[in-house]
Amino acid sequence: MTWYNLTPAEYAKGLRYNADRQDECARRKDDEGKPWSAHDAARSRRQARRLRAMAKLCDLSQEERAGKVDFRRLHDPTVPIEEEDRVVAEIEAL
Repeated sequence: MTWYNLTPAEYAKGLRYNADRQDECARRKDDEGKPWSAHDAARSRRQARRLRAMAKLCDLSQEERAGKVDFRRLHDPTVPIEEEDRVVAEIEAL
């Protein structure tokens, strides 16, 4: 089944699973201790935070399908990091 046909609750479950995998990736990168690892770990943590914010929007949604949830452009990879961080902080404050 395609993600946008799932219920928001089902989609949120998948988003949280992926966020947990990103956290694991960040921990592995931290343990590597390579010069580039810190940047990669920070990127994974930012991704996990973004995915959890999207899951929270699913939890708050009254829509029947995940494709109708307003993700506030968090699904768009071209959104500047500063805007993404601002939107995620707003969602976390809900």
